[in-house]
Amino acid sequence: MRIAYIYDAVYPWIKGGAEKRIYEISKRLVDRGHEVHWFGIGWWSEDGSKTIDHDGIILHGVCRPMQLYVNGRRSIKEAIYFASNCCLS
Repeated sequence: MRIAYIYDAVYPWIKGGAEKRIYEISKRLVDRGHEVHWFGIGWWSEDGSKTIDHDGIILHGVCRPMQLYVNGRRSIKEAIYFASNCCLS
């Protein structure tokens, strides 16, 4: 089965609970023979557009990195920026 996640923060570059959970579930799915893709911010590259294999999970950087938090809260600008780039990819 081919499975895709669309989530801006990608573990291990961002170490939050949701990111870790998606990563762990994805690793287990890969171990069972599934093809897992994660579309997120390209924390691993300068321009955010690289596709890499990380522990069997295919990571797609849909945009360049941007601050996730502003004044201790998730940035609305980042969410809009990420969403708009998902539509363009």
